Amino acid sequence: MKRLLFNLLILSVIALTIPTASAATDYTRMKPAKLEKLASKGVGEAQTVLALNYLKGANGYSDNPAEGARWMRLAADNQDNPLRAKACRYVGECYLRGTGVETDNLLGWHYMENALAAGNTDEETRFVASYHLAEMCLKGTIADANVDKAIELLEPTKPETITGTERQQYVADKHELLGNCYLKRSLGTLSADDTRRAISAFRQAIDARSNVAADPDSVRRDMGRLYFLMGKAQFVDALIHEPSDFKTAIASWEKGAAYGDEASAYNAGQWLMTGHESVTPDKEKASRLLTGVAAKHPRASYLLATYYYSDRIDYPRAIENYQYTLDNYDAATVPVDVKCDALRKLATMYRYGRGTAIDVAHADALVSEAASLGDPDAMKIYQWLTNNRIMP
Repeated sequence: MKRLLFNLLILSVIALTIPTASAATDYTRMKPAKLEKLASKGVGEAQTVLALNYLKGANGYSDNPAEGARWMRLAADNQDNPLRAKACRYVGECYLRGTGVETDNLLGWHYMENALAAGNTDEETRFVASYHLAEMCLKGTIADANVDKAIELLEPTKPETITGTERQQYVADKHELLGNCYLKRSLGTLSADDTRRAISAFRQAIDARSNVAADPDSVRRDMGRLYFLMGKAQFVDALIHEPSDFKTAIASWEKGAAYGDEASAYNAGQWLMTGHESVTPDKEKASRLLTGVAAKHPRASYLLATYYYSDRIDYPRAIENYQYTLDNYDAATVPVDVKCDALRKLATMYRYGRGTAIDVAHADALVSEAASLGDPDAMKIYQWLTNNRIMP
């Protein structure tokens, strides 16, 4: 009996002296030589940490994307790796972004799915993998777009529970993508529920993004884009309901324009310039909004030109903006009747010397071009000029 007790005592002492399980080891503090040795022997945690060191240039390692991606794939393919879910997430991002490897969306999808399927998936890994898969579903990157699948992946994620400095950015990213999903689905279903969900999601994204610590330019761009998207969802929501009220959409676009978003400035500007039964025209405000984007947007320059031609009677500015419309005309985004109207208005100003020296030959050439495009008013003018032998 004494011998049995003695043997049990010996075994307990031996057990106390055996190194603890690898989960208790802090691989991030391990010396490079030891970390690399364990990684080479197939210790999954060591492979994962070594890969992250190379990818992030951390813990004394130089930034080396190729080595980082190589080690991360080994860690992701290591079925015994307790950090396999995390490794699958990171190597998936490497393939999606082309970090250290050739971009491969199919492999990116594969590893993101494995990140969700692997055991011990932490909330950050679950969110990031779900986000990328949902984004690919929305865009149809791998197969046909599947908005319902994207929503199914994204809705259950809980980025607000993630600890760390990136939490608010993750929250903003989730709700922006979710808003885009509901907005896209609403365009097919014309469902008021979907538009309201989209509006709510964009509003939550705005709230989260406003609390992200980032450089001012980045915050400005993101906030402008989010207000543009929320305005778009509000616009679609207004179309569904009767009577349609677009004022909330325009208010969001004005906020987006204040953050420097050009699409917001154009949308708000054109609506305030032309007005609607639910929107009172404000051409002064519209002109300020459109002026900021006219140099990059032919349709905005056309609206400004018409304002200066008909309302402000500032012919030099009208000529400048009409000419920009013609010089940058794109049939894919600007209707041909806009081009024809610009040609006719310019012809009038050159013929009668409004804001410029009289140039009858140039005026006739502008009318002729508009007539050749099938503009009925220009064709009548051209015919009259021809019949009266004013044009050859």
